[in-house]
Amino acid sequence: MTASEQKERKHKTSSHRLTPRRVVMLVSILVIIVVGLWVQHLMHAPSEGSIGGGAPAAQSQVAGEQTSTTAYTGKYVSFAYPSGFSSPRPGSTSAVVPEALIFNVHDNQGSRQVALSVRLLQGGQGLQDDSGFHLRTNKPSEYSHYTATVDGEQATIFKRTDGTEITYYIGGSNKYATLSVTTTNPASDLLSSDLQVLINSFAWQR
Repeated sequence: MTASEQKERKHKTSSHRLTPRRVVMLVSILVIIVVGLWVQHLMHAPSEGSIGGGAPAAQSQVAGEQTSTTAYTGKYVSFAYPSGFSSPRPGSTSAVVPEALIFNVHDNQGSRQVALSVRLLQGGQGLQDDSGFHLRTNKPSEYSHYTATVDGEQATIFKRTDGTEITYYIGGSNKYATLSVTTTNPASDLLSSDLQVLINSFAWQR
């Protein structure tokens, strides 16, 4: 073998040898491929801490708390209320108002209070003789009102235009109940949802 042939063979052999520079380049390419595959996996994998439709688990837990209720049974009425509220405590009663209750809740959505009373009708009296009903009826700029059926009886509902109060007057046999819910945060929709729990479960003790 001539000297020129030996030199050419040596050149070819060295060109196929893995130099440190080539090793670094191959490792870099491998790292890029692995990172790309990992990123693609993350883009298609479901996110952690979420429940169906991407709703955060914390929101689902809060919703669960709002739907849990506590039952109350009194002499004239029974109902359920959101468990976050305090236990109903007696309000001011009399011969014509034999049952009255007040309970409330304080949370990050503000304060909400429920006041419920049962009034007995005597001597041809009706809702028009109730001072609160009369007041709300005569303030159309402050209260809108409509009717509905609650436990088979007609109810008149007053909603304050600033969103801080909803009051139900629920008729009964020779009596009626006043159920009023107020809030310090009209921007929250919890006033309506709390009241819905109460109204859906309201029943006269027959």
